[in-house]
Amino acid sequence: MDSKTRLLVLTAGSIFATETLVMLILSYLPSLSTPVEAFIHALLLGAMLFIVLYTYYFPALNERHERLEASGHEQRLTEIIFRESNEGIVITDRDNRILRVNPAFTRITGYTAEEAVGKNPKLLSSGRHDRAFYETLWHQVNTAGSWSGEIWNRRKNGQVYPEWLSIRAVKNPAGETLHHMAIFSDITQRKHSEEKIRVLANYDPLTGLPNRSLLDDRLRQARELALRDKNGFAVIFIDLDRFKPVNDTLGHAVGDKLLQEAARRMLACVRNIDTVARFGGDEFLVILQDVPLKENASPVAQKIVTALSHPFKIDQHEITISASAGIAHWDAKHAADKHDLSELIQQADKAMYQAKEAGRGSYRLWEE
Repeated sequence: MDSKTRLLVLTAGSIFATETLVMLILSYLPSLSTPVEAFIHALLLGAMLFIVLYTYYFPALNERHERLEASGHEQRLTEIIFRESNEGIVITDRDNRILRVNPAFTRITGYTAEEAVGKNPKLLSSGRHDRAFYETLWHQVNTAGSWSGEIWNRRKNGQVYPEWLSIRAVKNPAGETLHHMAIFSDITQRKHSEEKIRVLANYDPLTGLPNRSLLDDRLRQARELALRDKNGFAVIFIDLDRFKPVNDTLGHAVGDKLLQEAARRMLACVRNIDTVARFGGDEFLVILQDVPLKENASPVAQKIVTALSHPFKIDQHEITISASAGIAHWDAKHAADKHDLSELIQQADKAMYQAKEAGRGSYRLWEE
């Protein structure tokens, strides 16, 4: 039996009880000679009472009952969502003292409800954000009513993790803030996926060096810095000599390890501000920042050629190769006369082939 039927039965029952009481009273009145007449009068009175109650009282009562039942259903549904949500939920008072947290809050942060209630959400602060960050955040919450963004917080065990956080101010009809509600999710896996995609897109999977995509960006950055500082930069094109016979005789696994070790040696020859990139196969490109004259790049080129001439010990094999290098230079003073960056690489490539023709294991400077 649904609630509407129950309410109707309750109303009819109440009227029946009223009829019975009226009938008993009327049966003792001297104006009515028999109980039958009293019953008829009571029945007529009850019918009129039922019509009046059904017309004016029952619809309003039924509507109110339905509203209460719907409100109770919504509250039960809200409570289920609060408990079962995979996102952490925090409810605070207007002074930002925690009133309630859901089970997901505990799973993500490590803090139980007993440990969190009554505390300020600052207990999750990682220390990665400065005061200005939080001032901007709360200014938006207080003026716009909400804020959403990425933030770094700290779990109970001390681990710092990224989360996506949404904060909303709960206000009364007068516009006064009564509560703050925060909903957040741990985005550690998403950040790892984004980083993995970024690495695959910009770095060589074998050597870990920037690939050609990132190399183009680094070249543009070098040019912008040179223009800003009215300086120059150099590129060194490097090709490993006698690398193909290593692959052919010892296999690609040994060849791959040789490339990895060669990359480590080249990185050890340059500064942190410089870039060593894998151009393709056994070819590499080095970008040297802050090089006023092309001759300033010669010591680095010689250092790389020397480092790569030392024997490599790979899987019980001692392998000796050499490297040929070509240097090209770009400077801000003659920027209008210079070719584009792709042609700068071609110049370094041509200088490298000049080194090969001169006997390998050396470097050459590009000359116009």
